Amino acid sequence: MARRLTDIAVTEEHPATEARKAFSDLLNRVIYRQDRIVLTRRGKRIAAVISLEDLEALEALEDRADTKAALVSLRDTRTVPAAEVHAEIRRAPPARRPGAVSATKRKRAAAR
Repeated sequence: MARRLTDIAVTEEHPATEARKAFSDLLNRVIYRQDRIVLTRRGKRIAAVISLEDLEALEALEDRADTKAALVSLRDTRTVPAAEVHAEIRRAPPARRPGAVSATKRKRAAAR
């Protein structure tokens, strides 16, 4: 069922512990009423449960933004020296470097 522009999506916040107990009910509300559920932990928003329709719309927006960025990049004909690129990578925080693995992921992998 496609959502109309005049439809209003209901967004509710639920503590993660409460959501775990009522997951089936929350999931049905997302599926059938198109509600959006935001999960919290200690009052901080940590995740959301959204309908597949909302996810597909979000992915389409991301695709459009990626396409626009790629077109802008293709129009940029200047070149950047390799040394400058390497210097920028070294300045980036470790978690943002290409191929980087966060400390949390290393700990999880070591625990397996």
